Amino acid sequence: MKGLLRAPLILGIALSLNACSFSRPAVRLAPVLAGHALPPGQAYGESGRFGGSATWGNLDDPKTFNPSVISESSSIAVAWHLFDPLCEEVGDTMEIRPALAEKWKISRDGRRYLFTLRRGLQWSDGQPLTSDDLMFTFREVMFNPEVPAASDNLKISQAGKAVFPKIRQVDALTIEFTLPKPYAPFLRALASVFIVPRHALGKFKKNYAQAWGIDTPLEQIVGSGAFVLQEFAPAQRVVFRRNPYYWRFDQKNRRLPYLEHLVYSFSKDISGLTVKFLSKEIDAVGARGRQYELLKPLEKAQNFHILNAGPDIETPFVMFNLNRCRDKKGKFFVDPIKQEWFNEVLFRRAFAHVIDKATIVSNAYNFIALPQAGEFGSRHPFHDPSLKGYSYDLDLAGKLLKQAGFSKGRDGRLFDKKGHPVAFDLTTFTGNPLAVQIPTLIKTDLAKLGITLNVRPVQFNTCVEKIDSSYEWDTMFLNWTAGVEPNTSAALWKTNGGSHFFRPKGAIAPWEAAIDDLMEQGAITVDPGKRKEIYGKVQRIVLEQVPMIFLVAPLYLVAVRSDLRNVRPGAFNSSVPSCWNSYEIFRDRGGKK
Repeated sequence: MKGLLRAPLILGIALSLNACSFSRPAVRLAPVLAGHALPPGQAYGESGRFGGSATWGNLDDPKTFNPSVISESSSIAVAWHLFDPLCEEVGDTMEIRPALAEKWKISRDGRRYLFTLRRGLQWSDGQPLTSDDLMFTFREVMFNPEVPAASDNLKISQAGKAVFPKIRQVDALTIEFTLPKPYAPFLRALASVFIVPRHALGKFKKNYAQAWGIDTPLEQIVGSGAFVLQEFAPAQRVVFRRNPYYWRFDQKNRRLPYLEHLVYSFSKDISGLTVKFLSKEIDAVGARGRQYELLKPLEKAQNFHILNAGPDIETPFVMFNLNRCRDKKGKFFVDPIKQEWFNEVLFRRAFAHVIDKATIVSNAYNFIALPQAGEFGSRHPFHDPSLKGYSYDLDLAGKLLKQAGFSKGRDGRLFDKKGHPVAFDLTTFTGNPLAVQIPTLIKTDLAKLGITLNVRPVQFNTCVEKIDSSYEWDTMFLNWTAGVEPNTSAALWKTNGGSHFFRPKGAIAPWEAAIDDLMEQGAITVDPGKRKEIYGKVQRIVLEQVPMIFLVAPLYLVAVRSDLRNVRPGAFNSSVPSCWNSYEIFRDRGGKK
């Protein structure tokens, strides 16, 4: 699953813009290239030089090497270089283009998709990649209810049920999907599915969810991507080695990738990665907020450039736990007293009015960010400029709380209608100072209304575990990345979605049911204008009901060594924003290419 929850990524951006002029590049929803085919000797960047290595920094180890069960960015960042989909989203434009598939055709009624693989494809162990692998990937793994695969976006509503498309093997290179009805996000949904090898994974006999954990011998991980795994040292590094059977070629018809090795170097926090960058241990690092202030004066002396791609599509958010259910022992996941607060919409709206986004922009991001009202920021094709969000207004927040039955005591603390003092936790993640600084700013403003907020930093993967399985949290601070295709968020907003984190269990509210219906309509509506109207209604309901509060859109900046070429990272890519095209990145040391 590409691009759901992630800690603020350490890597960078796209577009070679002047680092001082924070202009917003024009963004459009790229056209679908139906039936389009590229020649086998395809190339996108300039011809480069073979050999050498490049090192990127990251905060978190992968949790798995199995691309079928990935749900977080640290694992996607590794899988990205090991596996490929049938079609892919270009990292800096999000155009859909062929990948393992050479071409595809779509029937006039929009229900049948015929995909043809490139000839001569091989896995990283030299075995042929054929339609047998496609059938295995979809029928045995992605469409398997026993596998917690990231396949929500492939399900299509039919007669009140979510069903998968039918798939048929035509020949050794061709498969056909038949959909129960037109489904606008289908191509982009396929672009998030990494194809896996039948000959390597088939031996697990349907126990695919447990396959290829991080303790698997690396030579057993077989992929189709530009690189293979050479070394994994937890909390230290991942080393990738060039895949000699990779399918892309450059403009001179030479097999890519150029680099012999790609390395991820891990650090506990952004400060540690910045130190590694300045000591030339890594080749790229994020340059947001105070990091930009530190790095900008050193560009010339340290031989790097800071690139700016404008507002990011990732935004930090605060989320309420609306879960009213109990665990197997009968214990409530959320304290019943707090349940009443969090499930009161006036309380949530008051909370939203307490958040001073202008101060977050200035103090936390050093003015290198923009306030954001909803899931889709100003750069997103489905952004609705009429959504204004909640102003910073402590007086209005106080009135809303009073209307909901809350009142201040003589000691200045806020109490609910039953006399309970209002105090709760905000869980956030370690490794990035912003993830503590922003909650601390919110805590300060809440205190002005008599509310006690306890900021609880934990490891990022612990945050994921809390919202994904243990459900033991009050409020949560994390980041969300909105894909270009709005249906990518179906897993979050639909009540049967695997990422409906704010209420994963129990009875649903009428507004959640309304979102369910709208998401279904959006998925089957092909007209772009009508789709934008539908998803605008979803955003408006979310803004009114406030299960999540989206905060700001940081400007997307990255510092990259000047001798690295073809680095054109894209803020649209949620997990590998500055090395999504690792197959064509090379080091320019001078001399003949």
